[in-house]
Amino acid sequence: NQHIRVFHTPESLYGHQVMQKIRENEIDETELKVNPGMSFPEDHYWIVLNLTNQDTSATNIFLEIDYPQLDFIEVFEVDSNQSKILYTTGDEFPFDQRPILSRNYIFPLSIQPLDTSTVLLHLRKFKSAMRFPLNLYKEKAYNSSHFKSNLIYSLYFGIILLVALTSIVLGVILRKSTFVIYSLYILSFGLWLFTRLGYSYQFLIPNFPELNQHLL
Repeated sequence: NQHIRVFHTPESLYGHQVMQKIRENEIDETELKVNPGMSFPEDHYWIVLNLTNQDTSATNIFLEIDYPQLDFIEVFEVDSNQSKILYTTGDEFPFDQRPILSRNYIFPLSIQPLDTSTVLLHLRKFKSAMRFPLNLYKEKAYNSSHFKSNLIYSLYFGIILLVALTSIVLGVILRKSTFVIYSLYILSFGLWLFTRLGYSYQFLIPNFPELNQHLL
């Protein structure tokens, strides 16, 4: 939308360098109607967000990147003269270095009353297409949404595990290898989806970022 601008560069830059080049029109804006990461997967992506607080009190918000498979992320707060780095994270780092321990990338931000804050995101995903769906939550809405999401996925993966175990038991009782093969298929699918949603890195291998980059 009108609050989001996306750019990409072949080389890495500091936050203030990027903003200066953007202000001087030295970097072309990426067309948002296509998936730019499919065409330039090795580039550095820069997302500029203007966030306005229309309340008369400071507001705490949560910026979410709704795609857990990103190798490197930097979050800057920028003004006219400088940039301040707020967070550095990604699959290159152990899981506990994320600002909030969640399967997706969640960044707490604070905006002063009746003020506009400019946030710059620096994203990289090596040897793969880039995706960066963005969601913005106030604190209460974030807690409610993610509690429901985690509850639903817990039930979903619990059912998958129950079906797989039931199939193994039937295979042993009936001496039918088809049930065992089916259970392995179900477990493989469940593990792939568990990884695709970011839960494998959170719960199975949180201290092995070098493995997580290739696990999916």
